[in-house]
Amino acid sequence: MGIWREHFHPSVWLRWEVLGWILGTAIAIAGLLLFFDQYTGANVCFGITAFFVFAKIAHVAVTTDEALLHRFLFAFLLFGLVGVGIVETMRGVNRWAEKKEKQQAGTSASRQAHEATEKGADVPKEPPVEKGKVHGTTQKPEANPKGPETLDKARVESPFAVSVEWAMFSIGGKGYGTGFWAYYPSQNGCVISPIQAVFFIRVKNLRSTPVTVIGYSLDVFGVPLTRTNMGSIVRIPQKGSAVGPKKMSGYPINKEIHFGQGPGFSMVQFLLNENDFTQGFLLQMDLIENLLKTPLPPNIPIRGWAFYQSPNENAFSLAGPGHITLETDDSRTFPYDFDLRNPHPELDILDRVITAKSFIDLSGCKQL
Repeated sequence: MGIWREHFHPSVWLRWEVLGWILGTAIAIAGLLLFFDQYTGANVCFGITAFFVFAKIAHVAVTTDEALLHRFLFAFLLFGLVGVGIVETMRGVNRWAEKKEKQQAGTSASRQAHEATEKGADVPKEPPVEKGKVHGTTQKPEANPKGPETLDKARVESPFAVSVEWAMFSIGGKGYGTGFWAYYPSQNGCVISPIQAVFFIRVKNLRSTPVTVIGYSLDVFGVPLTRTNMGSIVRIPQKGSAVGPKKMSGYPINKEIHFGQGPGFSMVQFLLNENDFTQGFLLQMDLIENLLKTPLPPNIPIRGWAFYQSPNENAFSLAGPGHITLETDDSRTFPYDFDLRNPHPELDILDRVITAKSFIDLSGCKQL
């Protein structure tokens, strides 16, 4: 039985070099389960994490040579802190699950309203009036007074169809990016700022008249993302990437690059300090915020790119389902949910285009 004791004895599992991997793996799995809305599984992983931490605390308290009082205080304080932390974490997961269920219920109601709007064109016309045979009066069949009101309400509640077709996220935190940067030239030099999330958004006006949008916002998991202040968008490759006179890292100059939809989104991890700032290049594309500045025509979708940064250190807050909120010129706001899951990527035929226009040396720019 020596082999079992050597590799699977509790004292082996509680060594820091082994315990660190166990805790890291459990927390990572919990994060993935949260992304796929598996809240019970995430809480189980958090519970396993707490169990191993408690076991480590108890093991240290039992095996140390300190006085009994010191060991008791050590165990009491750490058990309390870890216990409170894990309980609050699980309660937070449960609250988020309840909030997500309410959001899904609201989305279902909005979708039903949209379906009512689409069916409005199929509402039969009122039948012709008939002359009464006895008194010669005009008789009309009884109308349903709720029909027009319901349709009008549906048109007010759901004036748009909104979706995210494509997205890319950086999952490494503030030291990482997507390879896209915002570039701000000025007379006193230039400034560049890393972009941590890229979206390709489609908006369609469902009303019969043009609609003016005066603002929009985007959140992921209920966390509002910070929209990048628009300068020019540049792509900066990693050091050691192949560079030629007509293309860089697979981006041909003055030719359109088409981005396929794929399963829904991609996660990347580019170290900012590994970017080759001497080999950047300017990009040209349709930005969704520029397209929204003109009134949206009826039933004609607009499609464009949007660039965001995380408001906090949590890298996973950028990747996942969320909401896009549009504000119209009558001060109404309309939230629309999106979920970055595409069950049929092989059916995608839409173009999502970026053009690399020219090379640019950004090594002298200040980084934000």
